[in-house]
Amino acid sequence: MTRAEAIWPPQGQFVTIGGRRVHYWRQGAGQPVVLIHGANGNLRDWTFHLAGALAQHHDVIAFDRPSHGYTDGIAKRGDPHGQAALLRAALAALGVSRPLIAGHSYGGAVALAWAVDAPKDVAGLCLIAAPSHEWEGSAGRLYEILDTPIIGAALAATLPPLIGPRIVRTRLPCIFTPQAMPDGYPAHLGAPLALRRETVRATAADISRLKDVIRRMIPRYAELPMPIEMIHGTADTIVPCDIHADHLIRAVPHGTLTRLDGVGHMPHHTHPETVLDAFARLRAA
Repeated sequence: MTRAEAIWPPQGQFVTIGGRRVHYWRQGAGQPVVLIHGANGNLRDWTFHLAGALAQHHDVIAFDRPSHGYTDGIAKRGDPHGQAALLRAALAALGVSRPLIAGHSYGGAVALAWAVDAPKDVAGLCLIAAPSHEWEGSAGRLYEILDTPIIGAALAATLPPLIGPRIVRTRLPCIFTPQAMPDGYPAHLGAPLALRRETVRATAADISRLKDVIRRMIPRYAELPMPIEMIHGTADTIVPCDIHADHLIRAVPHGTLTRLDGVGHMPHHTHPETVLDAFARLRAA
């Protein structure tokens, strides 16, 4: 057990799929909702506030993505389709079908992969600051190096203990810019869980391979039959609205885009009422 695991133990329960343990948190009753977190995160991002608020109207299931939090990894890193397949199987094992699915940031790409692969199994999507289209340039040289077999494995074992704590302290508040990070968020999230070697490697693969995955998904957006709510801040510099949501709204047949002026990458924390309103519309659809 790592120090981070001792401080931030599992919050929920486990279901085993094909020998892999999937960690989930579940609360509430009603129409099912699945919550999928972003890169470097875990399901605690949702349980900080929004999951409990949604549980007043829904059966809410928040998952740790593969190799994040306490969910085991899958054979192919950096594959949103494979991640969605594991979570879909876990949901079926829990006896749940046709959920509304919310994904934040990279979790939005997993939600989109779930929807294009199994559209009849999805009642609706809520995409929050989600990547959906190609962007200029690469994801970053460090991620590409960390995704290599030998050097990447060595760096993933040696770098986090040296620079990880400083990165968490300085980087975490920047994710909320230009809004302020909520009080108590770092203590609840357990960001150091993302500094474990397997999670570092998985995140590097997720980010460095995402552009190619998205390129292949784009032609399939027009076939999505479910209602799709998109929530995106115009000041998001991590997943810019003008590159992603502004294009996705024109690509899907049943979409609604809520653009939040001057809002950054974490609207589910800074503007939770907007997300709750989106779910109210999905319930009524």
